Amino acid sequence: MSEHVSLIREAVARNVGAATAASLTWADGKVPTIANVAALRNCEMFRHLDNRFLLLNISERTALEGGNKSWRQVLDDIDSCPATEPSAAAFDQMARAFTANVAPMARQQSTRAQQWRNWRAVLTLAVAHGVVDRLLPMHKDTLYALSWQLITLHCSASHMEQVWGAIAHRHSLAGLPSPLAGKGEYSQWKKSLSVMQGRPSPLKFPIRKDHIWRLLSLPGLSTASYVMQRNVLAAVLGVLCCARVSEMAELQACDVLFDFDTLRGSPGYEGTAAIRIRKRKNDTLRKGLFPRLGRARRQGTMFDVVAWLQIYMWRFELTCHPECDRDANDRERCPRCPPLFVQTARRGKTTKLTARPCSRQNLGQAMVRALGYIQVSTTAFSGISARKGGLSTAIEAGVPEAILFMQSGHGQSKAARAYVSLNSPKLLFDTWAAFGL
Repeated sequence: MSEHVSLIREAVARNVGAATAASLTWADGKVPTIANVAALRNCEMFRHLDNRFLLLNISERTALEGGNKSWRQVLDDIDSCPATEPSAAAFDQMARAFTANVAPMARQQSTRAQQWRNWRAVLTLAVAHGVVDRLLPMHKDTLYALSWQLITLHCSASHMEQVWGAIAHRHSLAGLPSPLAGKGEYSQWKKSLSVMQGRPSPLKFPIRKDHIWRLLSLPGLSTASYVMQRNVLAAVLGVLCCARVSEMAELQACDVLFDFDTLRGSPGYEGTAAIRIRKRKNDTLRKGLFPRLGRARRQGTMFDVVAWLQIYMWRFELTCHPECDRDANDRERCPRCPPLFVQTARRGKTTKLTARPCSRQNLGQAMVRALGYIQVSTTAFSGISARKGGLSTAIEAGVPEAILFMQSGHGQSKAARAYVSLNSPKLLFDTWAAFGL
């Protein structure tokens, strides 16, 4: 297969010319992929094409997402030029501003980056074969050929589906009909790949209730180092909130709302907390629902997660800033409060806390390391294990799906059920029990 990759790279260099080939950089991966496709803009095969959508990159964060300012403040920065009289030119400028800053946010930035990476792979293969002019619009024969090329490069079915999704998205950007738009076609193609390759599920175990109990029972946990407390708390919170790792990584001190329900006027919930998840992927209608942390059954025990969370935030100076003025419904990132989970740095023999939040990858690794503290083999665990464990445990406990989805942020049961891994077959015998035999 490495010889096959070399042949594709050599064909790209031959077709773009020596000058352009010398400026190209290559991304890592199974499929030969040009990293800096903007360098192709001036080579001969692109010169006479409409490159607006062939080379359009919308994978970067827009000015309106992911910053420390509210969207109103960002809007003021974007629209900082003096007001002009309404005109056709001003109207066109507003259309461009919407296209650049708002329209891309229909998809998560991570999804856009993945689609851009896969589209660059499509561009690279098309350059190698000299068929760039067949990409937009793409006919089925072109899609068949590209798919076969991916098969010969030993791409998995899921990888190929991602490439097809990138092709469909690119046609949507250009306002063109997708070659996969026929009724039922995409499902049929997926089925073909599944029959050819099989679709084994990756082996990822959930973090279960007994893991949580053992983590909270670790001796000396309340006085342990910051790294150990962070790792354990991230794993525990991720499971209890049925959360994605990325959602845990984005938490700030003011996203932990102690006595939230008591302050809302519901008596009997003293000592509990709500966790504000600022943004739920694919769940815009229910965005901002608040997973709850209840009281331990016995006050003052090691299982009182809320009390431990308060001590953790106070001990490591991760509490709300005195001038924080966010209310419970504010979805913007706070410019003052620290992250709940921060990275550390070594200075000599001392570990210091930084002001940098843990990335999604950092926190996923932290959760897995926490399982190592209780002598669990971490081979089949990853960051997704927390979400799987939270959903699976709740389903086994009989939590209604409609209520559970208000914790997990799922928009539909089909998506949520992929996370469920039952620890006991008890629920599976309920159908049998219904017959009273």
